[in-house]
Amino acid sequence: MIAQHTTPNPRAAHRIDPQAMLREATLYKSTLEHKPTGGVVIFYQGKDVAGWVNTLRNPESWQPGDIAIDNSANLWAAVGGDDYNGAQAWEPLSSTQNNNREHTA
Repeated sequence: MIAQHTTPNPRAAHRIDPQAMLREATLYKSTLEHKPTGGVVIFYQGKDVAGWVNTLRNPESWQPGDIAIDNSANLWAAVGGDDYNGAQAWEPLSSTQNNNREHTA
């Protein structure tokens, strides 16, 4: 059975605690065998860690509503698409970020 996901409400992004997510992402990366220092950690629906990738790419591999965070606490949301086909794009959640949808940390 496919879980139901929703695209994040842009207003809900203000309730995301980037510093708490950054702490959790750092802790998660420390548990990985290869101990990555860059990249992004993906949070399922902005809550639980779903994984790490070296470059923010392939939104279709993630669900709409998933959140990515890098070492500088920059946040992106997976938007568009659907549960079966994945998201269509990564959109920055902060106006201080550039509009680059592919990010290497």
